[in-house]
Amino acid sequence: MSVENPERSPRASQAQAGASAREGLSEEGSARRNFLAHVGRWGAGLAVFGLGSETAMQALFKRSALSSAVGAGLDSQRTLLSGSLPPIPADQNPPPPPVPTGTIYWVAMNGSDRNSGTEASPFATVMRAHDACNAGDGIYVKAGHYVSGELTWKKSNLILRGAPGTTREDVILERSGSGSGQLLRFRSDRINGDTPLENIHVYGLTLQGGVELSDPWSKENREAWRREVVTITGYMRDLKIINCIVRHAQNRGIFNTGSISSEGRANGDFPHNLEYAYNNIYHTGGVIRNAGADISLGADVGFVHVHHCELHGEVDGIVTANQFVGSLFEYNHVFDHLGWNQQGDRDGDSEDGIDIKRCYKSNPLLPGSAGDPGHRTIVRNNVIHGHPYQFGINIQFGTQHVDIYGNKVYDNGTGMFIRRGSDTQVRPRNTGWTGHINITDNDFHDNLRNAIVTLDADGANHILIDGNRFYDNGGTSSPQIVAGLNLRGGKDFTITNNIISNNGQSQSGKPQYYIAISLSEIRSNNNTFYLPDTSFNVARIGSNSPTTLSGWQSASGQDKDSKQVSGRYQGASPPQRPARIEVTGVRRRSDTERVLASSQRRGKTGLHG
Repeated sequence: MSVENPERSPRASQAQAGASAREGLSEEGSARRNFLAHVGRWGAGLAVFGLGSETAMQALFKRSALSSAVGAGLDSQRTLLSGSLPPIPADQNPPPPPVPTGTIYWVAMNGSDRNSGTEASPFATVMRAHDACNAGDGIYVKAGHYVSGELTWKKSNLILRGAPGTTREDVILERSGSGSGQLLRFRSDRINGDTPLENIHVYGLTLQGGVELSDPWSKENREAWRREVVTITGYMRDLKIINCIVRHAQNRGIFNTGSISSEGRANGDFPHNLEYAYNNIYHTGGVIRNAGADISLGADVGFVHVHHCELHGEVDGIVTANQFVGSLFEYNHVFDHLGWNQQGDRDGDSEDGIDIKRCYKSNPLLPGSAGDPGHRTIVRNNVIHGHPYQFGINIQFGTQHVDIYGNKVYDNGTGMFIRRGSDTQVRPRNTGWTGHINITDNDFHDNLRNAIVTLDADGANHILIDGNRFYDNGGTSSPQIVAGLNLRGGKDFTITNNIISNNGQSQSGKPQYYIAISLSEIRSNNNTFYLPDTSFNVARIGSNSPTTLSGWQSASGQDKDSKQVSGRYQGASPPQRPARIEVTGVRRRSDTERVLASSQRRGKTGLHG
């Protein structure tokens, strides 16, 4: 005998209906409307979503319009760009838990799978509750540590959550055994007759791919874990994983990819409309060298909204590969992905905070085409730090149509890296070059080598760098170039309205130069350079010697309206790590300092530029 939902009062029903209305959901489940709901609407002027002829919205997202807009003309474009996606509140508190519309089935440590599943007579396992559910039902798991085999999800329109009164630390679901496999698996290949999976909400749990280790930093110990914690493969629509701890994986915390068959992907069997929010993900990766991520978005994954997460595993925080353009990553704290060397020593090469690669294809479920709203990947309002050998943000291998704004990027090897990558890594997937990237209103400071590096002569095209603060980068002695902007390849760069201060300093602390450029096309103007006096160098042009601002203006014809300010830009102090991050075994700041000290003793000051 089951029990009707006691939380489903008329008032709760009205509140739920109101929340659905606010989120823009409809009975039809339109992908377009769900997308708009997730990104917080586009604003009145952009809600037309590409309808009609050449609108201000369409012009906004065309790089050609931005390319010719330098100086005052660019200000209006920049204002539109920054306001195109109104920011959601930066609230560090997760939303309330979801409430099922139908029957609730209970799971408890003292339960039995022969029971009826009521609160008084609970089941013993999540899968027994899953098998009892119909659409609209929910599974409430009471406090305890549950060890099981794989939880293979086969039903839609369900809620899996901790029981009322529990926290995410109270309810632990753990996968038994080690090696390949995962704890929680969502898979649907309709071409093989699988049932489509839709509308699943996971909330308030600890999900772990193996046992808690007394020494989680040992590579050999980590081999006791499963390969992933959560995997999503094939047709999956509207999955939410909210307010969970995800940990203990050899490779990836949450892994998303399209159908395992090309026929399935062509049939539309790929994950779409996924939301991962308010999660704490760590102890991921490290068994396979430089492989893994906290959240991995693989081939043909549709719109993914990652927000308010704490990401601090071993390899990358968020990594995309061959994903559709159009995901949104915001308000995340991405830090201390210190990596491993071949001996499994965590003093090895660090990894990236956010790594976006081979992300260029338009989402077939959304209207419009490449570059239109919905077909741009957005990275905004994140705090990214603690990657001393690699990059805070890495854009590479043919990725196109990315907006990066409002982020604070510091204490990395290099703040941001843009490159094409080798032909074998890109082709035949696309034409090879990386571009149509807008970098606006970010703070890049105190990165070990550079704020931004670009490589490959044809690898970084159509780049807008506007309204950013670049200061105190390049604070290491190195035979390679260190600078605020180290632009060594690409073309069609617009660099305007930036603050550039005290970058490229030598070991003695004296600035060497501020911008290192070797480009076929550049437009730079209206920037502000903080310099102690007019004799200090601003730029190095190609292989020439560094030059002063007046020398740069004369030699390059750039920055005619830029100005020099005496002194040093102070910026804002780095934010404190959120108090919520108090988990046994998680590295503290001193570990990053130890890695830096160790690397400097070995003469290693950072990888790639």
